[in-house]
Amino acid sequence: MVFAAGIGAYNVSLFHLFNHAFFKALLFLSAGSIIHSIVEEQDLRRMGSMILQLPITYMGILTGSLALMGVPFLTGFYSKDVIIEIAYASFCIEGSIGHWLLSLSAGFTAFYSIRLLNACFISNPQGLRSTLVNSQESATPTIISLVILSICSIFLGFLVRDIFIGCGSPYLELSGNFFYHSLESEFIPLIIKWVPVILSFFGGCFGIYIYPLSSSSVYKGLFTFFSNKWHFDSVYNLLFVKPLMNVGYSISYKVLDQGVIHQGGPIGLIIFIKKLIFLNSFVQSGKINHYSITIILGTVLFIFLRKQEKC
Repeated sequence: MVFAAGIGAYNVSLFHLFNHAFFKALLFLSAGSIIHSIVEEQDLRRMGSMILQLPITYMGILTGSLALMGVPFLTGFYSKDVIIEIAYASFCIEGSIGHWLLSLSAGFTAFYSIRLLNACFISNPQGLRSTLVNSQESATPTIISLVILSICSIFLGFLVRDIFIGCGSPYLELSGNFFYHSLESEFIPLIIKWVPVILSFFGGCFGIYIYPLSSSSVYKGLFTFFSNKWHFDSVYNLLFVKPLMNVGYSISYKVLDQGVIHQGGPIGLIIFIKKLIFLNSFVQSGKINHYSITIILGTVLFIFLRKQEKC
C-alpha cells in the first residue's frame, strides 16, 4: 500500500487497503480462534496436527493465507499483482528495484504462510495431548464471521476491481500517471507477470520442505543466526551502546553527578556543616569559668562598641 502510494497509484493503494482488510481480518480472527481453542496457548511450537479438531478455522486461515500470498483469482491477487506490474511498467531504475523487491517479498510471504499452516495444522503434534485432544471450534458467531470473511477473501477482489482500477473508475483522477502505467503494464512480458506467482510457489514449497530439516545442524545454525537478527543488535551494542554507556558512566555519572553536583550540592553542604559543628565543639567546653569569661568579654566589647557609635 505504501509502495503504491509512493509511485502515485493511490487508487491501487486504496484498492489493496480495501482487499487487505478482509483477508487480514480473517487471519487475525482465525489466529484468535486457534488460541482460544487450545486454552490460550500462543506458542506455535506447541501446536500441530489440529486440522481434524479445527477444520473450519483451518479453511479460514488457509483462505486468508492464500489471499495474502496473492494466489491467482483470490482477493489479494487483484491488487497485489497490479502494484507489482505497475512498478515494472514505470520503466525506471527505482521501479525495477521495487518490482524485484516486491516479488521477493511475495516469495517470503508464501514461505512463512505455508510454514504457519504446516506447523499448526499438518505437522506432528508438539503440545500437551490433553490440550490438543480437548480443542474444539469456537462459538457460532466466530464461525459465521470466519465464513463471511472467507467468502469476501475469495470473491470480493474480482467483484470490486473495476470500481477502483477500472477505466471508468472515479479514483483515477487521484492517481497521477497511474493510467499511463496501467496501460503499459498490460503489455509487459508474460514471464514478468508470472514472476511473483513463481516465487510464491517456490517459497511455499520451501516452507513445506524445510520442516523435515528442522533437526539438522545446518537448519539449527541458520535458525540461530536469523533468531539473533543477523547479530545486528550485538554489533550495534558493541559499536554504539557500550561506548556511550562507558562515557555516560565516566563523565556524566562519576564526574558530573557524583563529582560536581554532589560535592558542590547536598554532599558538599553536609560536609561544610559538619566542619562548622566540629569547630564549634571546641568553644563549648562545658566549664563555667570559660562561659563567665566569655560573657564578661562580650559585655565589655558591646559597651565599647556602643561608645564608639556615640562618638
